Parts: sequence; C-alpha cells; structure tokens
Amino acid sequence: SGAPQIQGFLSYFYGERHPAAAVELNPCLYNTVVAYSSHTPDGRCRFGNHTPCYDCESTPLDEVKFAHFTVCVKPWTCFLLRRYCQLCKDLLREWFRLRLSLEWSWGIQAPQGEIAFRHSYGYCSKGHSTKHGV
Repeated sequence: SGAPQIQGFLSYFYGERHPAAAVELNPCLYNTVVAYSSHTPDGRCRFGNHTPCYDCESTPLDEVKFAHFTVCVKPWTCFLLRRYCQLCKDLLREWFRLRLSLEWSWGIQAPQGEIAFRHSYGYCSKGHSTKHGV
C-alpha cells in the first residue's frame, strides 16, 4: 500500500484527473535530486528532450526552489563524501542552517563539540554517525 506522501498524490492529480493543467518544471530547480550526470551514458539528456539539457550539479543554490536528498544523502545521517558536487554540499549546509535557525526560534541551544564536517553547525560531531537532537 505504500507510505502516504505528496508525490503519488500530485502525480495522480495532474496525470489522471487534470492532465491539461499539468506543467513540466525544470527538474534542477523543482524537487531536484541533483542527479550525478545530466546525460545518459549514450549521450541522451537524462531529463527528457530538453534543449539545452539541464546540468543539475551546476545549478546555483539560490535558484533551487526545493530539493530531495536522494542522491546527496539525508543530512541527519551526518555522512558526507568529498566527491559530492558543490550543490550537494550547499544543500546540506543550508539544511543545517535552517535547522539551527528553527531550533534557536524554539529556544533550543546550538549543539557544541568538535565538528565532523564544515557547515554542519555542530550537529555532526566526530565519532557520531547520527545526531538527530530528538
């Protein structure tokens, strides 16, 4: 039966109930998964027949409307690879910045300790694979 989520609902709503209202959006800006390559191994555009073929890895963070951490890894796992593209690193940094801002607004102190990787704002300490703060 699957978990309740918005993705299936929106696909059904626009694909089945209101197909004339559906609009294809730039996948690098809306719900970007920051795919490793914009092209398939045989040279075709991974995201359909777009001209130009979008390169999600080179999309500036300030142009991204919302993101999905499928390729970049979930921030709360505190797992960061050096090979991640700059956009993945920027998205992770922004996620931690927003978390810190939200927790400050709730009166929660910022985490202290040795930081495992830059821009995690102390949420990912060395020696801890996860630090949810819940």
